[in-house]
Amino acid sequence: MEGTYLSDEGYITKAMDFIGIDKRPADLADYVYNELCFLFDNFYGNPGKGIISADIAENGLDHALLSHGDDTKKLRNYLKSTDVGEYYAAITTLSNYV
Repeated sequence: MEGTYLSDEGYITKAMDFIGIDKRPADLADYVYNELCFLFDNFYGNPGKGIISADIAENGLDHALLSHGDDTKKLRNYLKSTDVGEYYAAITTLSNYV
């Protein structure tokens, strides 16, 4: 898979500047990630058209992110991050895969 928005130079810094905060509590990061997984696992539209959509439908978002290579593992880590810039970058990049 060629490139990813997460690796673009300055992308996270620009996102953090836009949002105006740089950290969120770890328990909030975990809660938001678990809610995102729940929504994708139970309510996300089917059939999906993205790279990992079939795996989400069959095994859930978390499994799909863990099983499709380094880019999606990095995306998962950023979705779980306490760094708001990384989280924002991941949320906007997620649409490239689902």
